[in-house]
Order: sequence, then C-alpha cells, then structure tokens
Amino acid sequence: MSLLQDMLDAKIISIIRGVASQDIVPAVEALQHGGVRFVEVTYRPGDEEACKDTLRSIAILQKQFVEQVEDAAQAGAEFIISPNTNTDVIRYTKQKGLISLPGAYTPTEAETAWEAGADIVKIFPAGNLGPSYFKAVKASLSQLRLSAVGGV
Repeated sequence: MSLLQDMLDAKIISIIRGVASQDIVPAVEALQHGGVRFVEVTYRPGDEEACKDTLRSIAILQKQFVEQVEDAAQAGAEFIISPNTNTDVIRYTKQKGLISLPGAYTPTEAETAWEAGADIVKIFPAGNLGPSYFKAVKASLSQLRLSAVGGV
C-alpha cells in the first residue's frame, strides 16, 4: 500500500509545533502509542534557529521511525504540509517525489492546489466551517481529497 493511501486511511495527522528536537522522540512515541501514525513537524518562520531545530527533529524522526534514510544529507521528509496554496511549493514537492498537502480556505484555493498537483488539500482553519462546508465543496469539486485542520 502506498504512503498516500496509508495517510488517507489513517485520517489523522498530528501537528507538532514548538517541541525541541531533544524532546521530539518521546512526543512522537506518545502519539504513536495513542494510535497516531503521521505527524507534521512545523517550522516557525522568522526564527532561524527554530527552523534549524525543526530540520533536526525531522532527521531524528526519520532515523527513529523509518527503516531506511534515502539520503543522509537531507532530513528525510516523505511528505510536505504547507500552510497555504503556493503552487511553486506544490510543484517542487511533486518534482521531488514527495506527497503534497497544502493549505487552502476557499474552493478556488483548493482547486488551484489540486491542479498544481496536491495529493490532499488541507482546509485551514476548518474549525468554524463545519461539515456543511465540506459537503458543499465536495458537491461541485468531488475530485478533491480534503482534510480538516485547525480547531477541529
């Protein structure tokens, strides 16, 4: 089964923000113990040291939870979750052979992300939108794979 299908089946991606690299393994182990199989380790734009620590966290997790590391020089991420619909990021992610999960809020943004190659479009922030929003979007854009993120 493919990684994308595993993600679709799992239905949950936990977001880890502000956890230092030295604490990342116990945090992910706790999530794993609770049944969570996928995590997003987020950057903190504007904080260069925090961004470097995020890369350390990704590398640590790749070595701890995955059998092979494709390239020791790279952190080893297999999917990229981005906060917005940046088509350049989506296309570059796909060129690298990675799964793309960009953020969108409107149906137009979601469709733009999908056309750029997104595998799953995360609707963010989804907390105030509710199930009726997803039903309405899927009614006219049934090809989209959507995920709810933020306040759910």
